[in-house]
Amino acid sequence: MGDTGLILQTVDGGKNWERKDSNTDDPLHAIWFSSKEEGWIVGWKGVILRSVDAGHTWRREQSPTNKTLNSLWITRGKIPWVVGESGLILKYNRD
Repeated sequence: MGDTGLILQTVDGGKNWERKDSNTDDPLHAIWFSSKEEGWIVGWKGVILRSVDAGHTWRREQSPTNKTLNSLWITRGKIPWVVGESGLILKYNRD
């Protein structure tokens, strides 16, 4: 995960890595898996990506901002919280 939308995945403890399509060229800043299947990535220009298949594919989620998103955390109730530039805090609503 990093510059130019780079996402790499390993399924063998890091022996081999495979590039995954992020559908963005924007830098990606943080990743968090809330379960073995569901993962989230945030990054530049408000990019939010979500995987529901253990990181094999990533889909862009609607973002209410185009500010840089720096980090995220997911509660035990599986509610994603995101923090970004200028004190921005977002809570993802699954409804």
